[in-house]
Amino acid sequence: MSPRSARDLIALPQDAWRALVDEAIRGQVDDQTALTLRRPPVLERFYRTLVAIVQNADMHLAARKAELEVTKAELLKPGQEQIAEWQAAKARYGAWRAKTLRFKAGVEMELAEVSRIRENTTATLVQGIASHRDSFPSDEDPSAQDEALWSLIDQ
Repeated sequence: MSPRSARDLIALPQDAWRALVDEAIRGQVDDQTALTLRRPPVLERFYRTLVAIVQNADMHLAARKAELEVTKAELLKPGQEQIAEWQAAKARYGAWRAKTLRFKAGVEMELAEVSRIRENTTATLVQGIASHRDSFPSDEDPSAQDEALWSLIDQ
């Protein structure tokens, strides 16, 4: 994929955005796109998507575990034990679970990095806004935009 600007990434429809994030998680995007995902204004959308992916993986893990319990109850009914089928179902679940946990761990590593960048970006923005406010000439009246900007750190 060719590099895209932040504007291009923000404008992506949800299905194309999710496909791009999936590629990024797997390291299949170019360096410039990977960098753009980690910069404002794209950073927040990337962060929220990664959080949603982790939550989705957790929900799938819980649902599949519940399904396995139902399968176990059906296959191991007293007097009708289907041991081979149960062992096969349990093995399929184990393989799927291991794959899902590996994927989730990779997303969580990405999320940890993005969270760190997000925290650093927020701190940098707060410092920049404070510096702007502190250096504003005292003999001038601030504009409505200046006051709106300063109010972000005064909350």
